[in-house]
Amino acid sequence: MAVLAALVLFMTHLVSGVSKAEENIDRWAPEQQYNSPNWPGPGYMGFGVSQGASWLTPNFLLALGNKAINTCNSMVDPKCLDQDVYQITTGFTLPSCKTDAQNDCLTKFEAFRRDGTKLEVKNLGEFKTFDEFAFVGREETGLPSPGKPTIYQIPGAQHPGGDKYIVVPYYGNQLSTTEASRNLRNFNYNVAALHFRLMIFAVSIIEGNFEKKIIVDDPTKYSFMSQSGIQIKNWSQCLYSNATECLVARAIPDDVRFSVALKTSFSTTNQVFGRVSEVEISTGRDKQGNYLLELSGFAQKIPMFGKWIKKNELPKDLVDFYHKRLGKMNGWGASKEEQLNPAETWSLFRYSGETWVDGLEEIQLWLKQVDKASLTPSFWNMEFKMQQGTGSLASFGPGRCYYPDASLIVTTNASDFLSTSPTFDEKTQEIIYTVAAPHLLPNGEVFKGSYELIIRSDTARCLYNFSSAPIKASIQVTSADNTEQIAVTNMVEKNGWIYLTAKGFTFSTPKLKVSLFQDRPVAAPVATTKKAKPLIVFTCVKGKKTKYIEGVKPKCPSGYKRVT
Repeated sequence: MAVLAALVLFMTHLVSGVSKAEENIDRWAPEQQYNSPNWPGPGYMGFGVSQGASWLTPNFLLALGNKAINTCNSMVDPKCLDQDVYQITTGFTLPSCKTDAQNDCLTKFEAFRRDGTKLEVKNLGEFKTFDEFAFVGREETGLPSPGKPTIYQIPGAQHPGGDKYIVVPYYGNQLSTTEASRNLRNFNYNVAALHFRLMIFAVSIIEGNFEKKIIVDDPTKYSFMSQSGIQIKNWSQCLYSNATECLVARAIPDDVRFSVALKTSFSTTNQVFGRVSEVEISTGRDKQGNYLLELSGFAQKIPMFGKWIKKNELPKDLVDFYHKRLGKMNGWGASKEEQLNPAETWSLFRYSGETWVDGLEEIQLWLKQVDKASLTPSFWNMEFKMQQGTGSLASFGPGRCYYPDASLIVTTNASDFLSTSPTFDEKTQEIIYTVAAPHLLPNGEVFKGSYELIIRSDTARCLYNFSSAPIKASIQVTSADNTEQIAVTNMVEKNGWIYLTAKGFTFSTPKLKVSLFQDRPVAAPVATTKKAKPLIVFTCVKGKKTKYIEGVKPKCPSGYKRVT
């Protein structure tokens, strides 16, 4: 979360000039652009769910110092090596591969109908974005060079704004410098420990006059999340822009399977969380040792909502929740210092992305007040994270069970979920995961949930100490009141992965429990032999005739008498 927070800080402090065209982006993309409820004045608390990116940062390499904030043109730029620097952070887009020899790039983008029909995908070339914070990667530090997004045209995959798409492999990383690690020349800038996102956007190209983004270089204003609620006016809703064009996100069709392949010099993290359904994955290495990743699936629609409530009308459970956190909360509105003032003098709106410390407790409380979503924009988004923490599936079992790249994937269409590895109950041997969303869609229909857990077959066998025999699973969905729900569940093991799905359950905060097991081997029958009874031997005589008789129950012949 630290990296994501750092990237949010940087993005928050980019200011953009905006044209008349850009002011009307909500009109151009009403199905995808979510806006929080209007500011109500002092004396309110608000909460909302707004997942996914509607805009992206330009490529940047940023040195945060106590005296100044600077952009660097490389990892060995004097501005990044300055003794005043306490943290370096970066975020950028990886390009599409132009040659087979190129690395750290997108190697393939394909699209298919549900029936498997392959759609034509045309590469229209790079979108010429502003590049005011350009820098060069260096192989010896492990930092790839950034690129520009490629525009693709898919005539058979129409969306509300046309037929154009972009794929965004977004790399994020940060380094907190210390006296022992000032020499950044020896630092291996490894993304695997931090942040990587893979996103697909349906886009419209809006023409207008668009200005470059600028960075706030006052270090006293950089700690937006911890010190002050700075409100940025005229924020750009462009995913990317140049002087005359703006890319705006549109709804992604949900009947098209998109497939993306990457080749990278770095490994992605082994925990993946996403907004993609019916996921399929393959990973590997090429002869040069580069990491190969291919992911495919369908976009998902995610319910969003936002609501203000006057503080003196808040239910007791929310009052108690916020009272414990006064002076410590992030959000839009009152700073942490202002939160200690009388309640009627300030307002604060919090987003679900800021609730990770408290898990899902806050959204669970708000869902008692909000029953219907405001909007259901669509996303195709996979986020790779390094997971820690006791009690999670990632902390269960030896580290040798996990690969350096993707080993476990969780996807759901819920409004919010814990972007952590599922909990593992060692007593019941259950994998447990909680999701949250409004009960109803904007049109009043009941919202039906989906959940997918995908884990490497050998990782599962290692964690559970299973044999090579087939693995079975049971999936249970329970409501917040512990009543069991009816859901369509399925498990498939193929190509080295176990795919578990649950669909059709309802919200607000269901809990999913997955049990993996194997049939007990049937013991082979053991051959047994009856213990032979001892033979009896004796002598029989008749006059001068003598016979020796033996057997289990021997008898003397007729006319003979037994003598021994």
